[in-house]
Amino acid sequence: MKRVYIIIAATLLATGVQAQGNQLSNYMGVNIGAGMNTIMYNPNNGSHYNGLGFGASLQYAHFFGKHLGFSVGAQYATYNASAKYNQKIAGHDTIHPDNGLQYTPITVYNNWRERQTINVLSIPVEVLLRAQIGESWAFLLGLGAQFDMPVGAKYSANAGTFENRGYFPLTNVEYSNLPEFGFHPWNASEVPDGDIDVNKKGVSVIADLGCNHWLGDNWGYYFGIYGSYGVSNLYDDANANNDMLRISSSDASQLEYNSTIASDRVNKYNLFSAGVKLGLNLGWDCKHGMSGDGDIVPYAPTPDKNAEYGAERTAAERAAAEKAKAEKLAAERAAAQAAEAARHAQYATDAALAEAMRNIDADLTAAEELANQSGNNTAKSDVNKAKAKAQQAKEAYNNGKFADANTLMKEAYALLANSYSADADTFANNGGDREAANNASTYAKAANNGDLAVAMAAMRNARINALRAKDGIDKEKKSDVMSDVKTDVKTEVTNGTNDNTKLKQTDRANLVKYFNQINTGIHFDFNKSEVIAGTGIDFVLKSVATVMAADKSITITCIGHTDSIGTEEYNMALGLRRAKALKALLVKYGAPIQNISTKSRGENEPVAPNDTKENRAKNRRAVIEQNK
Repeated sequence: MKRVYIIIAATLLATGVQAQGNQLSNYMGVNIGAGMNTIMYNPNNGSHYNGLGFGASLQYAHFFGKHLGFSVGAQYATYNASAKYNQKIAGHDTIHPDNGLQYTPITVYNNWRERQTINVLSIPVEVLLRAQIGESWAFLLGLGAQFDMPVGAKYSANAGTFENRGYFPLTNVEYSNLPEFGFHPWNASEVPDGDIDVNKKGVSVIADLGCNHWLGDNWGYYFGIYGSYGVSNLYDDANANNDMLRISSSDASQLEYNSTIASDRVNKYNLFSAGVKLGLNLGWDCKHGMSGDGDIVPYAPTPDKNAEYGAERTAAERAAAEKAKAEKLAAERAAAQAAEAARHAQYATDAALAEAMRNIDADLTAAEELANQSGNNTAKSDVNKAKAKAQQAKEAYNNGKFADANTLMKEAYALLANSYSADADTFANNGGDREAANNASTYAKAANNGDLAVAMAAMRNARINALRAKDGIDKEKKSDVMSDVKTDVKTEVTNGTNDNTKLKQTDRANLVKYFNQINTGIHFDFNKSEVIAGTGIDFVLKSVATVMAADKSITITCIGHTDSIGTEEYNMALGLRRAKALKALLVKYGAPIQNISTKSRGENEPVAPNDTKENRAKNRRAVIEQNK
């Protein structure tokens, strides 16, 4: 235990919250201290002796002005006391474990000395009063309270002897020197140290008085005195029937030792401390000295250093001005960037809402038509709910409530995506494409979790997958071109080639021509992702899909492009939607979905200057690149 005390004393040491530095409005303090940290009690048939203890604390302090402040922190402290007994003490009547007879335990103490230690973790809070003393000193007074939480307690017998006896009323005899029955003398060294259960929490009133001396720009030290008194009784009433020692109920040759403060020797004990302490304070917002009217002013260390101090002050003021200027410029740049980001976000929102207002009626009609074909009641219900949301969105839009319109339109498109997911599930249950139905469900979830632009894109993909699920029901509805290719492949195999090498070579050569036709023939309206195909492009798309279906080694990438209107981020997202729209057409015509990837280049690769309406239309396109 002494080694523990030395370590604690060497590192922190202190009880209570200490007074604060005079030149600081805020600081953290680390305090060390020692004194009479004792456990106060009055033992029956014994004498009490106070003990010394140590403590440590860490606290934060803040001053509101020249004189008044407060502090709060955390504290660890050790309290010690001891008791001495030189009496013959009778215990509670009990039953002897060996013979089952009632007897009265009697203990004869001879200079028996027992020490108790309680370790306490506390949370102190104080009101602080400060008075200036010269330019670098302050007188401080702190008054407050702390919440005490015992975290461990021990006892140790360190001197003297006792003799255990037993008086048996049945025989009217007091027995001693019968070791097998537990009646014999004991030395303090024969009683091992033990733990004490201290389960009660307490409150102490605390006070500090001392001085703070400021040594530099950001640090100073404190020295003073402290005191505390525990107003709470920490004694546990459950110990009221415990003898300080008695014969063990399991082995009569052994003793049960409960210590003074965990037995009926006391019925009350409190914590008390008084001592001296030292502290180191680290602060901020600090300026040396105070003027007579209470304003904090710079402090000149000594008259013979005024010139040097003035030069240092001028340099410090220049550095502070440069720092303030740099901080202002940084703040202005940050504000401009935030405004630009807000403008881009608003543009993206406005563009998506404008697109939704243009397309919602057609999207509602398409969804209603497919719901009627599937016959799914959930899909029909979601379409009707989407109609109501769309009508509310139009009314909000017409009344200038664009944020409300955006939210309502997002909900409408999420409902349409849910409708397509229900359609796809019905089609899959009736023999359609289950993978497409699963994809539709994934897009429906994305529509519910994203913004309006995401909801519109997810709705379109959900619709594409619902149509794919539906197409799987009726096998003969596949394109004529696909049927012809299957026939051609079958013919090649029948003729004994047993592979499609010739078909692959021929169509691979044609792919370059097909891709060139697609890359100049697929365009989009402003801010839209529905494909506008040029003359004959539909046949070319079917041809490419046919070749890819026959030759699974062919992989391609669909790439979407935009004009330069809008933010780069929004255009990248719009380009990706256009790439996915081209992919959806190829998949619809039979191309393997796993062989097609998508990417966006946004506004970064125009084929014409974005200076006229016609040229911008040329840049709103989607192209195909064959993977190497």
